[in-house]
Amino acid sequence: MSARLAPEALYDAIDAADWYEQQSPGLGTRFEAAVDALVLTLTAQPRLYPRVARAPRGREIREGPVPGFPFVAGYEVIGADVVVLSIDHARSIRRRWRRRLP
Repeated sequence: MSARLAPEALYDAIDAADWYEQQSPGLGTRFEAAVDALVLTLTAQPRLYPRVARAPRGREIREGPVPGFPFVAGYEVIGADVVVLSIDHARSIRRRWRRRLP
């Protein structure tokens, strides 16, 4: 398995890391490390987290938590690949991955 962040998800992670860094020096770096840890987990166990309710038919969309932070990563399992589509705040009602499906 391989996992990667879509360009939009990378921007989501950078924006959140910048915000955390402004709040407390070093916290943004910890957020980036947590995202990296999640990507490594998804590489090893892509189906660890549950499918998303009301995902488009025929698509394997799942969401997994960013460890230690109130964020979730929306990702799609495509064959032997995992593509992280978005990184959203856990309390956000909008999930950006829906608009980012290819």
